[in-house]
Amino acid sequence: MKKETLQYRIDNRLCTRCGEPAVLKRKMCEKHLIETRFKEGKKREKRKNKNVCIRCGQKPPRQGKTQCDFCANDNKDKYNAVKMDIYYQRRSAGQCVRCGVDTIGFAVHCDICAKYMKQKDKIRYDQSKNDGLCAHCHKLPPINKETLCLDCKMNNAARGKETRNKQKFIVIDHYGGKCEYCGEKDLDVLCIDHIDGSGGQHRKKLAKDGTTTYRWLVKNNYPVGFQVLCFNCNMKKHLNGGKCPHKL
Repeated sequence: MKKETLQYRIDNRLCTRCGEPAVLKRKMCEKHLIETRFKEGKKREKRKNKNVCIRCGQKPPRQGKTQCDFCANDNKDKYNAVKMDIYYQRRSAGQCVRCGVDTIGFAVHCDICAKYMKQKDKIRYDQSKNDGLCAHCHKLPPINKETLCLDCKMNNAARGKETRNKQKFIVIDHYGGKCEYCGEKDLDVLCIDHIDGSGGQHRKKLAKDGTTTYRWLVKNNYPVGFQVLCFNCNMKKHLNGGKCPHKL
C-alpha cells in the first residue's frame, strides 16, 4: 500500500486495510479489528509459551511478568504521555478528566467519577499508610506523624495556593472587582462579604463539608447575597453592627 493511500484513509477515518469506515477512535473497521486481535492473541500466546517478551519476542520477560524491562518502560512512557495529553485537553475544556463529561466550576471530575475516585484514593491511601509510605507519591516515607513526604507536602501547598488565587480572582471579578464601599481594586486586600452577616456560620458549615467559600460560590453559580469589600470596610462593617461605615 502506498503511503499516500494510507494517510488518506487515516485522515478520513477509514479502515487502513480495506477502506471501509473505521470504528470510532480506531484505524480499522470492526471486521479487521477482530481479525487483528485474534492474530495478536495467538502471537502473544506463542511467545509466552517460549518464555520471551510478548511484545518484542526477543528478550526474556521480567520475573512474574510477560514483558521485558525495555518494552515495559517504553509502554509506560507512551501510555503516560497519551493520558496526560487527554487530561490537559479535557481540563482546559472544562470537562471531567476521566470520562469527558462537562463539569461545573473548577471541578476535575463529574459527580459519578468523583465518587469513584474518592473510593479508589481511599484504598490507595490506606495501603500506603499501612506500608509506611507517602500517601501521595507512594514512594518515600512521610514526615513524622504526617501522611505526606516533605516534597509532596511542599508541592501540594504550592498548588493549593495557586488554585485558591485563581478562584478568588474569578469570584471577585464576577461580583464587581472592587470594594462596594470605598472602590478599592487591589485584589490582595479584597474579600467576599455575606451581606446578611452570616459569614461565620456559613464558613463553619463549608469547613465541615471540606470546601471553601470561593469554591462554593463557583459551584453554586454565584448566588445573590454576597458583595466585595476590602479588609478595612469589612472590619468596619462588623464593628458597626453590620451597617455600612460610609453611610453612618
